[in-house]
Amino acid sequence: MSAREGKANTPTTAHPNGLLASNIMRAIRQNNTLYIAILKLN
Repeated sequence: MSAREGKANTPTTAHPNGLLASNIMRAIRQNNTLYIAILKLN
């Protein structure tokens, strides 16, 4: 999951909401382990 892949998946002409969603999904993937740990604590 490189920056190059991110740019390929989200062209600069994409709507801001689409770019935001892409960034959120990227962050979720990067923080997946932390997210699982939080779920277990709850």
